[in-house]
Amino acid sequence: MRTYGTLLAALLLVATIQAKPQAKECFAYVDAQGSSPPLPQLYSCARELTGKAYDAANAKSCLDSMLASGYFQNGRIETASGSAKITVRFILTSPSLVLKDLDFDVEGSPKEQMLAWIRNTGDILSAGDVYRENRDVKTREVLSFYFRDIGKSVGITRVANLDYHAGTAGLTYHITVGPDIIPIRALPPYEEECQQPVAMFNLSDVDDYVPINLVEKMTKTHGFGCFSAGAIAEDGKALQDSKLFNAVRYDVQGETNNKQVYLHIQGKPLKIKEVRIVGYGLLSHQSLANEPALPLRPGDPYKRSLADASEEYLKSKYAEPNQNLEVTEDDQLTADNELIVTFNVPAYEQDRVTINGKEFRVAPVVVSVHS
Repeated sequence: MRTYGTLLAALLLVATIQAKPQAKECFAYVDAQGSSPPLPQLYSCARELTGKAYDAANAKSCLDSMLASGYFQNGRIETASGSAKITVRFILTSPSLVLKDLDFDVEGSPKEQMLAWIRNTGDILSAGDVYRENRDVKTREVLSFYFRDIGKSVGITRVANLDYHAGTAGLTYHITVGPDIIPIRALPPYEEECQQPVAMFNLSDVDDYVPINLVEKMTKTHGFGCFSAGAIAEDGKALQDSKLFNAVRYDVQGETNNKQVYLHIQGKPLKIKEVRIVGYGLLSHQSLANEPALPLRPGDPYKRSLADASEEYLKSKYAEPNQNLEVTEDDQLTADNELIVTFNVPAYEQDRVTINGKEFRVAPVVVSVHS
């Protein structure tokens, strides 16, 4: 009888544990109204809540910490419960600031041509508008699209001055023009929509001996571009006729509005003749000597894995506080079918934001802030 009672108690305990509801996962975002401060660090607690079990006390503590900054007139929390998640919406209201000053500081590029392009595309900021962070982000996005469209890489430093006492804002976009790139077609509404877009361009079956940058220079079909069966045929022929690869094959799948292009290439070893390192922006006046510790070396066969490792090495080597740094690869083929590999290293300042006279540096962060 004692054994039966013990078993019954154990079963009741298991049933109680199983019946206890599991805490739902939280998805948190900030709905910023008015001229919210563009400071990712201000909203860090909301990012930290996402993916964790929902806790009302933690959400309230997060709201209190954001309001304590003094940049918001008021704030509240709204929640919506789904089958597995609870969505937490932090609604924060800031005063509206009128954008008094707006400037685009661009080096080495026709400014008027750029301004004409960006003003006719997208919802960009103009002097006299109310400053909103989402339109600030959109303006930088359109600037990036312009330079990508003309085949230039670019770094953009946003310098913002928000004065909540005077009710005004000022913005300057410092644009560092980097090396040439293969032009990237902008997405609608910045470019006309393709009748047959390349929905996916898959290079997963391209082996380690193949320099992707060189392949892109030799072909017309790229991601985000428009699909053409004729261009695919020409691209395949150009790659095969180059004699640089052992095997080349394109596969096309999908319907008219969902063309998926798969490129399969088996490469041949290509000897590296020279490795160059070129700086732009903050590094443009420095002589970047070839690094003896660079994984990719002259005289060796090209391997993309070593090129990727070289990029990571250079990022670590030239990283500095308060600046953004990128490394990209450019491959040139000599008459003897050897490679000149150039690593371009643009460096430019991180964003600066001044709020009521206090300056902040802003590192790139993915933030769920809507306004």
